[in-house]
Amino acid sequence: MLNIAICDDEIVLANEIEQIIIMFARNTQESINVDVFYTGDDLMDSLNNNVYDMIFLDIELGNTTGIDLGNKIRNEFCDYTCKIVFISAKTGYEMQLFDIQPLNFLVKPISSIDIERCLKLVIKILEKENTIFEYKSNYQLNRVKIKDILYFESYLKKIKIVTINHEDYFNDNLDSVKMRLPNFFFKPHRSYLVNYNQVTKITRDNIFINDINKKIPLSKNSVKQVQLLQLQLEKEFSL
Repeated sequence: MLNIAICDDEIVLANEIEQIIIMFARNTQESINVDVFYTGDDLMDSLNNNVYDMIFLDIELGNTTGIDLGNKIRNEFCDYTCKIVFISAKTGYEMQLFDIQPLNFLVKPISSIDIERCLKLVIKILEKENTIFEYKSNYQLNRVKIKDILYFESYLKKIKIVTINHEDYFNDNLDSVKMRLPNFFFKPHRSYLVNYNQVTKITRDNIFINDINKKIPLSKNSVKQVQLLQLQLEKEFSL
């Protein structure tokens, strides 16, 4: 089930996006639930009890902005996996959206092709994120969802795996582990292997992970690798 929210104070447009998604679900036989909100407050109230895979979020929302809401989703709700598609009648917001890591930015008027392209992209991403990583620790086989892995660290001849929920250790090396993972895992430093989808901030010298306040060093030799990864993922997921 793909859980999607739409938040736009233009009621006609919000309802139009909803109908496009419903029609897409019928044509592709995807299981999709859609919630529609006309104010940012209503969306925030819903996020107290619901988790969305994807949000179509208008930037101009009266008393608040979609940018403010996007920052709250990332920082207050600590949701770094929800795919946010910003909608606006104007351009020029690109730099303000960088830290929120949106999936896309659509300029009004929006077509059904725009919406369907975003839906197909999210489905492709979630298919990759929901695969499983297996490892043995103390002779026991463990299985974790790849999307929940934050990073691996080479630690005293072992590999430390850190996920959203726990930490563990197993015998292996980072190069071998990397071969078993999707291409959105990268090495910012020789001792770390990081899930790019869990990165919240990249500076010249460090990588910041999720909401755990973990700072991972970014070596000078890896800066170009990160840039190439961003271009590669953008090309791979383009439709």
